[in-house]
Amino acid sequence: MDLTNLTADAEVFTTPFYCIGDTVHFQNLSNGGVSYFWNFQDGNTSTQFQPSHVFDSIGTYHVLLIALDSISCMLVDSDYVDVFIGGPPTAITNPVNGVCRGDSVQLNASGGTSYVWSPNYNITNDSIDNPFVFPDTTTLYTIIVFDSC
Repeated sequence: MDLTNLTADAEVFTTPFYCIGDTVHFQNLSNGGVSYFWNFQDGNTSTQFQPSHVFDSIGTYHVLLIALDSISCMLVDSDYVDVFIGGPPTAITNPVNGVCRGDSVQLNASGGTSYVWSPNYNITNDSIDNPFVFPDTTTLYTIIVFDSC
């Protein structure tokens, strides 16, 4: 083992973007270390080489990895990796008070990455955030909003 080249290198598998309750798998690409300490910045730590962790709050976590060579030499290196934890989407809609038969109105929603409007008839596109509707009777439109969580 070459103790002069101790490097700490922390990564996350696939993406740094997760949702509350997702298991985040950390990748340790360090060289020259014999023990490791992870601080997840949420009150939890680990000494596993490649730990997994579940964050229970929305936020950005600046996760710290410390690599140690041995007790006798005390060479230390550290690295950070950012993890972003999101929550469920908040749908924002603009209510429409009324429309006359034969007229159209544009519905609007935001707060997500994909949308499903219901009912899906007399509507230009039921999977966008701002479709036009052409109701022929009194109709209550509902929306399901999705994002990465």
